[in-house]
Amino acid sequence: MEEKMSRERRSIFWPLMLVAVGAILLLTNLNAVPGNMWDYFVTYWPVLFILSGLDQIYKGKSWVGAAILLGLGGVLLAGNLNALPWSGLDLLLRLWPVLILAAGLDLLMQGRTSTVGAVFIVLLAVALVAGMVWIGFSTPASMGQAPVAVNQLLENAQSASVDITVIAGDVTVTGGAERDQLIAGTVYAPNSLQMDQSYTVSGGEGRYVLQPQSGARVPVVGTYQGKPSELILNSAIPMEFDFTLIAGEQGVDLRNTNVSDLAVETIIGKTVVTLPKDQRLTGKISSIIGELIIRVPRGASVEFQMDTVISGRDFPEDFLKSEDRITSPEAANGRADIVISLENVIGSVKIEYLP
Repeated sequence: MEEKMSRERRSIFWPLMLVAVGAILLLTNLNAVPGNMWDYFVTYWPVLFILSGLDQIYKGKSWVGAAILLGLGGVLLAGNLNALPWSGLDLLLRLWPVLILAAGLDLLMQGRTSTVGAVFIVLLAVALVAGMVWIGFSTPASMGQAPVAVNQLLENAQSASVDITVIAGDVTVTGGAERDQLIAGTVYAPNSLQMDQSYTVSGGEGRYVLQPQSGARVPVVGTYQGKPSELILNSAIPMEFDFTLIAGEQGVDLRNTNVSDLAVETIIGKTVVTLPKDQRLTGKISSIIGELIIRVPRGASVEFQMDTVISGRDFPEDFLKSEDRITSPEAANGRADIVISLENVIGSVKIEYLP
């Protein structure tokens, strides 16, 4: 009984995670190291697999699955450090079935007494690790892009809502479309992904939707690097703007728009939103894993409601903070013209003045 208890060790994965995250947040908040939480996470997230493998070895479990996790984490990390032609995310999208294989090999090793069977499983694990390294050094094939032309006229609409979903890439959104246009520009999508556009006008309100075709298969092999998508919104009519980016970087400049209701979401990546000055606006800007940068014109009356988990926060010194509420000096009386909810699970949130 004592021997069994001595072999059962508690997991060290979460303690190590908390120590690492806490140390990075502390050092970045004190400006002791350059960058922010997101800068470190976007590069070193494969360490999660390495810690998981070390945790399995520490607990005395089968080292076959642990070796595969260590190999996978090492390959992904090498990709993020530019030692391989693939990025860590591109490699993970190709290699994720290895996690299922690792779990299966672990189950096969449990209670195995046959030497021949054990040797075979070990050799298979070694082959998997070698295969991951070989794939990491192979040259990634380009996924290819297809342009989607966007040129939607107002058709007598006096107000509008715009709802856009883009799978991946770099996207910029600005104002300044022609007076008779609701939205114009080009969105680049993977060749094999069909995009649907629809527009209706009812009661003087237009509704425009651009999204992947229902039931379309999202490609996961290849790289998403390519031409950036650019969209221009109408500047005259009141507008609700809803934009979702699955992975990539988006920049939304609202200074030359009439957006009154905003919803901007990036699942994984970077989001830069430039707010207007003399305009009423409410909305939400969110990211699951990534960096949020909010650029504020000097003199704007702004209130931010923060909802973050493992995230660094940075805002101008003259902004006021009360629990999870951050306001510009002009909104100190509690009457902000712009009220934005900022949500971030892992990464960083930075509020800065426009230069």
